[in-house]
Amino acid sequence: MTEMVKDRLRNASGAALEASESVEAALATMRQELLRVESEYRKLVKDLERYRRIDSLEAHAFLKEPWCILPQGRDEWRVVVPKFAGVQVGWLERATETYNIFRVDRFSQWLGGIPEDLRDLLKLPTPFSSQVSGKTLKTSARLPETVKKHVAEQTKTGEYRIKVGHEFDIIAALIDEGSLPFTPRPVDADDLRDINFRYRGLPTELRDYQRAAWETWLKVGRVGIFWPWGAGKSVIATYIAGRVKGRKLIVCPTSTLVEHWEHEIRTNLDLSLRSGAHAVDIITYNGADKVKDREYAVAFFDECHRLPANTFSRLSTVRAKYGVGLSATPYREDGRTPYVFALTGFPIGVDWTDFFRKGIITKPQVECRVVRDWNVKMKEAETEADATKGRVLIFCDALERGAQLAARMNVPHVDGSSSNRLKTMNENRVCVVSRVADEGVSIPDLKKVIEVDFLGGSRRQEGQRLGRLFHADGEGQHIVLMTREEFERFEGRFLALEEKGIKVNVVER
Repeated sequence: MTEMVKDRLRNASGAALEASESVEAALATMRQELLRVESEYRKLVKDLERYRRIDSLEAHAFLKEPWCILPQGRDEWRVVVPKFAGVQVGWLERATETYNIFRVDRFSQWLGGIPEDLRDLLKLPTPFSSQVSGKTLKTSARLPETVKKHVAEQTKTGEYRIKVGHEFDIIAALIDEGSLPFTPRPVDADDLRDINFRYRGLPTELRDYQRAAWETWLKVGRVGIFWPWGAGKSVIATYIAGRVKGRKLIVCPTSTLVEHWEHEIRTNLDLSLRSGAHAVDIITYNGADKVKDREYAVAFFDECHRLPANTFSRLSTVRAKYGVGLSATPYREDGRTPYVFALTGFPIGVDWTDFFRKGIITKPQVECRVVRDWNVKMKEAETEADATKGRVLIFCDALERGAQLAARMNVPHVDGSSSNRLKTMNENRVCVVSRVADEGVSIPDLKKVIEVDFLGGSRRQEGQRLGRLFHADGEGQHIVLMTREEFERFEGRFLALEEKGIKVNVVER
């Protein structure tokens, strides 16, 4: 036998030995995996033993009525629903790993989504029809005493003159009685015109849900559109503004949003659609005195959750033939949430399920980091911003701390005293911002939103700040930095996200 043949045999023998050892190792790993699976199976069987005595009739009854109702007082309940049931029945007050606890009252039905059998079970009243127009109340219903005290006299059948200065008081009283103080008023065809709609320079067709909102508005004349951020509220509002003849009014909360709307109207509507008799007035909610004597074809209330505030409520009686409210967070912590819906119109898009299911919007990643103190917050924010490829907004309510963080990072600090706010945020990769950026800021390449200081347990603010990422391209990340004390006191702000099915990952640092 030649040496070459012997070498080949030795090599083959060594390879066979290695293969045999490899097979034995694989078999040992497989045996361990089989033992693990068997152990898990036995545990599962043992766990299932607990459910052998489930009553099939009771299980069937549960599927028909998957909630527990806890009365809380006159016309108010807590409704406990397992998360897997996928039912939203009002204002989400608290959530556990397995249950949602909703607060339900007679106004909750305005939000839609309450199953008919639950509505019947709670005996929710059917709102009576009423309409407040300027200084006149129209209704065929008998006036409750709470409403009657705001009326000066009855002028004719079904029509009353409202006492001077009581315009909002009577709206509030009607709402408290369960009435939506507007009457569906189909849009007059003579008030409309055809346009070649272009959005951001491109010919644009409305999406199916935007078309549906347009059709609803044509039927009732007043709507509140409560879609998620980035789903096109500005698109449908601009479209309506272009289609309607006559003067238009846009009301928004900040000068930052005035800049936004001036750009939207100038960019997307031809001069003939926004000038002369068809001019568009854009004001903040503080500017009610500027328009109190004017009449409009249609009024738009952006971030309309602001409308029920005492200082802004006068705008609810602005003389406008038609109306549109816009907000992704139509909730208030002061108990005036029902007024948001009553003062805007027929609610559209409160349930976001379809937007997520169809991929119209993507849920950002949300992480709450519980850290030791402010110094750690600054270090975390700086590290995250440096590691991000794309734009970053760092929210800080406290102005002095915001200025301190911006100086440390050598980036702009944008607050109420800043001019050209949108320009600054769009031209810098990283900005530290105050509450002025909570609403309406749209930055397409925004990748990360970081909160280092915030307004306590405000659900609305948490939702709005997360919402900046819904305007961006692709999936973004939202990081909230809290101390242990802040987390224990203000964890409830995350319910704004939980009720929309957005998971918050809590990490101890």
